[in-house]
Amino acid sequence: MSCCLHIFPLFPTLGSPAAALTFFVAVALTNLEDTENARRAYTEAVRLDKCNPLVNLNYAVLLYNQGEKGGARAQYQEMEKKVNMLKDSSSLDFDPEENRTQAPAQ
Repeated sequence: MSCCLHIFPLFPTLGSPAAALTFFVAVALTNLEDTENARRAYTEAVRLDKCNPLVNLNYAVLLYNQGEKGGARAQYQEMEKKVNMLKDSSSLDFDPEENRTQAPAQ
């Protein structure tokens, strides 16, 4: 899987799908226990995706599991900022436990 990392420099030219692709690569590398390359992928995913809180949450979990509590805390705080931004900018209720949105009750 790490052989795919040479395409990272191309991702900024690909736009938004590149952020999702980078995130999915990071998750796959984490599951393959390739933490060094997973960290590189998460770093790139965070740079590319300014809105998706799941990128920061998953990165925080990786860092926490690697014993990097400070980095994990920083990613978790970024995740909280993104969730609050999503809540503030949407008329929909954001339920992070269900990972979905639903129309407000009337």
